Amino acid sequence: MYVRPRGAFKRAQTQLIGGLIGYLLRRRIPTSTLPQVMLLALDSKYLYLFSVTLFQQPQEMGRWRQGTYAAAADSKGIARSLTLDVDGLGHLELEVGTAVAGRANLQVIDLMVGLARRGSDSIG
Repeated sequence: MYVRPRGAFKRAQTQLIGGLIGYLLRRRIPTSTLPQVMLLALDSKYLYLFSVTLFQQPQEMGRWRQGTYAAAADSKGIARSLTLDVDGLGHLELEVGTAVAGRANLQVIDLMVGLARRGSDSIG
């Protein structure tokens, strides 16, 4: 499932507007040092996070065993917010587009939150 850092979609929209209006709108959008597009994968033992760039193979950013990360999800508009707390990368706020992939992404998010360590309610 492809994810983006929080605010990446809004930042791209304001760059299309351009000029002074785009700059004024872009000032309040949070910036991130994470890659623009990442791939989040889940298998029977691990949660993986890959950095994805155009015309290159995905590079693994991290791998965490089930139950060692904390996750919380929140839905707003056409994107769903996913907050992860993982060792090595810390607190990540990601956006998952659910308009195109719809139910498939929602099922993965629900499974990931369900497999997270207990006590993850303190994240959201």
